[in-house]
Amino acid sequence: MIIILALVYLVQFILPDRQEQFFEAEVERTPVKLYFIVVSDGQESLQYITRELWLEADQQPEELMLKQLLAGPTPAEEEQGFQTAIDPATDLLSLDIDEGVARVDFSSEIEPPGGSAWVLAIKDQVTRSLNQFSTVDEVMIMVEGETEGRLQP
Repeated sequence: MIIILALVYLVQFILPDRQEQFFEAEVERTPVKLYFIVVSDGQESLQYITRELWLEADQQPEELMLKQLLAGPTPAEEEQGFQTAIDPATDLLSLDIDEGVARVDFSSEIEPPGGSAWVLAIKDQVTRSLNQFSTVDEVMIMVEGETEGRLQP
């Protein structure tokens, strides 16, 4: 009997409030471009994939896009030849956009073990993906809060 009364209370008084909060949240579908590497005839190039993001009113599309970029291509996209130069263990530590400058800070996993081509590919993937937004004119990439001597060719 106590369980039945608890369920009635839950359904009548608690769930209606939560249901209103859920349905009041504005969710916007936003297409974004993610730049990945494609190798064709022995030549590497950056090409984009368009994905849909579901944004709530308080979310930054730039940040969600970067998280998708860090996740890398899906298995279906990999079958189409898309690759990433970014280590999948890389974390986005912060993103601040002020007066057109995007300051993006990544964990140290973003630094490749060597090779200037990989460093340039990483920078290009991040920069081109962020430059699609009207809020971004310039991109500053940091690693663990530092720019000097980090992610250098």
